[in-house]
Amino acid sequence: PADRPTGSSGYGSGVGVPGPADDQRPSIARRVIAYFAAQAKPTASAMPDVQLTERESEVLLRVAKGFTLPEIGVQLGLSRHTIADYVKQIYRKLNVSSRAEAALEAQRLGLFRRR
Repeated sequence: PADRPTGSSGYGSGVGVPGPADDQRPSIARRVIAYFAAQAKPTASAMPDVQLTERESEVLLRVAKGFTLPEIGVQLGLSRHTIADYVKQIYRKLNVSSRAEAALEAQRLGLFRRR
């Protein structure tokens, strides 16, 4: 019905007439997205001193290649539990929460030069 209140935002008019804030929505949305994108991930300059041990680098390289924890354990002569501990340390140091993120972050930070 035409006599239904639409509220202060202008939404809900049902007739396709833009509300008073419609021309501001795109710029507000861009600012909100930019704000959260900047907060989502530290930049390389925020993490310049990421130092992985030689063993952590070996484990991360194999994780990035797609090996499972037991496979990495066999390759390095360690238990899968030890490898899992290394992976946790790597995740903490790189501030990531998945194998894919760890591999991408390591590559982005230049932790793997051609070997």
